[in-house]
This record gives sequence, structure tokens and C-alpha cells, in this order.
Amino acid sequence: MYPGIKPFVTLNHLDYPQELENRFQSWLSPEMQNDFGYLADICFKHFGDRVKHWTTLNEPNQQIILTHLKGTFPPSRCSLPYGNCSQGNSEREPFIAAHNTILAHAKAVHIYRSKYQVTNVPVDMICI
Repeated sequence: MYPGIKPFVTLNHLDYPQELENRFQSWLSPEMQNDFGYLADICFKHFGDRVKHWTTLNEPNQQIILTHLKGTFPPSRCSLPYGNCSQGNSEREPFIAAHNTILAHAKAVHIYRSKYQVTNVPVDMICI
């Protein structure tokens, strides 16, 4: 490890397994909150001894805009006049996806704090 460099691990950076899209329509389903919590739990358990700085979701605001409002990133869900996708509703789906990402972040933080955080040890848990 280089002196002065603090590694951050990002649990979600504009991507997720295709299986979750197929099964839940990704962030449109509340079930993604549970799967994200499961992912976070596994990562905290297996990498927590080496990682002290966690980012749950990288730029969720941009993720929602690009995936469910404009549809320029997969799963490319949108509707006119915001974009011209084959499926989606730009008036409704960004709010559902944002709601589920916020609750998924909260779930990951709760799992970390209740199962893995050692008392009085500062750890960064952010959603940027």
C-alpha cells in the first residue's frame, strides 16, 4: 500500500449482474434492496479486514438519469420526450429506481454498522 493513498471500494458503479435485470428489472424492484444488502454483506465479510472506506453507490443521481430517464445506459428504459427507448416510463421509473437505491444504501450501511463496524473505529460509508 502506498503511503497517503486510501483505497475505496465501490459496491455499485453503474453496473449490476444481468441476472438481476432479468429477474427484478434491476432498481425498479424493491427486491434489489435485499440483493444489494446481500452483496454488501458478502463484501464486508470477506474484504472488511483490508477495506476501511466503502462507497455503496457511485453517483446514483447520474445512474438514475442515464438508465431510467434518458435511457442512454443499460437497461435503457425511457420514454418520449426524454429519450426514445423500446421500453420504460421516464415520468415514473426514475423515482422508483431512486427510491430503491436510497433504501439499498441504507440497508448496506445498517448491515455494516450492526455486523462489522468495530466500536470507535472510524470507517467511511458513503454514497456519492
